[in-house]
Amino acid sequence: RSGRKGGCLLKLAKGEEFNATYVAKHGFRRPVLFANTKPSQLGLRVPPPRDKEGVPFTYITVAELVGPFRPIQVIDTATQLTTEYTLKEWVEYLETPVKDRTRVLNVITLEFSQTPLGSLVIEPKLARDVDFVNLHWPKTLEDVRKCDGRGHRVAADELPDQLEELKNGRPRVTKYCLMSAAGSYTDFHIDFGGTAVWYHLFSGRKIFYFIEPTPENIKIYSKWATNASGSKTSTYEFLPDLILAAGGEVYEVVLRKGQTLFIPSGWMHAVFTPEDSLVFGGNFVHRHSLEMQLIIYRLERQMKVGMDFRFPNYQKLMWFCAWDFLEECNRLRRRNGNIFFDDRVTDQLKLQIICKTYSPHILKGYKALAKELERWSTSKVKFTTEQYPENMNVLAVSTQLGELMKECVAYVDKEQKEKLRLMRK
Repeated sequence: RSGRKGGCLLKLAKGEEFNATYVAKHGFRRPVLFANTKPSQLGLRVPPPRDKEGVPFTYITVAELVGPFRPIQVIDTATQLTTEYTLKEWVEYLETPVKDRTRVLNVITLEFSQTPLGSLVIEPKLARDVDFVNLHWPKTLEDVRKCDGRGHRVAADELPDQLEELKNGRPRVTKYCLMSAAGSYTDFHIDFGGTAVWYHLFSGRKIFYFIEPTPENIKIYSKWATNASGSKTSTYEFLPDLILAAGGEVYEVVLRKGQTLFIPSGWMHAVFTPEDSLVFGGNFVHRHSLEMQLIIYRLERQMKVGMDFRFPNYQKLMWFCAWDFLEECNRLRRRNGNIFFDDRVTDQLKLQIICKTYSPHILKGYKALAKELERWSTSKVKFTTEQYPENMNVLAVSTQLGELMKECVAYVDKEQKEKLRLMRK
């Protein structure tokens, strides 16, 4: 069934660019389709359609670069069950004429960043500029040498082992190759951890069906997804029917060869593939949708989503983000002439410096993160405690961030109320 055509898409004003500066000011709440924009204009690099010898880039090329015997997870559209193929077997399937195929299959989880193909694909500049993993996951010994919130330092002989462990645990979710046979369908879902998505259609055609993550829609989705995954006897319900019956909307967006789509955090979507398609895409967590990302993360835990289908080391990443944001605020204070250490400066002025630097949606996101970190910092659950960074006093970090964000959000709310009062005069 068709949804409203493209009604959910963000329309940029003439001359506006969809970049880190834009989302810092306005947020990233609606899908964005670049229908007539070259990948290079987005800072995105994908392989050329043909190499210097004129050989086309196809599924065969993917197998050669990633490795023909690399095992991949293949989804049967009819049953939604997963089986394992090698890339060589997968290519043989795709080279079979559509009319001769006995099953409609789909590959959507091939992460290739650590293969030769990884060097041929560079994520869009926006994704690189705001991605939490890129910005906050430790990369060097100096990154690991963080204070623990009480001024203590990590022993020097422990640093190399910690860095190696962090390198191995780094979430790798920014480069996926999706290869879908004609007729394949991915049912409604939300990308893990509430991540945002970049999605470039290298060849073929895709039809997306979007549902906005309003509180009511998320509630309906949660119940629907739980029933769909937990019951083998209940009759399947089509999510759009439930959303429309509740007064919601379902939107249709067609993606064609060469076009690039950005999907914001939390948006439910299904994807139909009318013809064989090859896609490059990736996921990224960022500060401009923190509240929504945390809502989806909690939802995944409530729904008992399997660990293989969750964002890897999500909690550890959030601790690094919180630490770095507190450090950002400290640097901001120092750039303002050390006024934060001057007893004559009022608390209001100190707050004003931070609140004028960050948009309200960012501050409210970090306030939501502080509340989540507070729960994690007192947890006795092994899964949670194992993700505490080794050299970090997590209780101190969650407390400091919570206190600061509580004051900042109260200040912002007060300022906004005052502006409204003045406008009504």
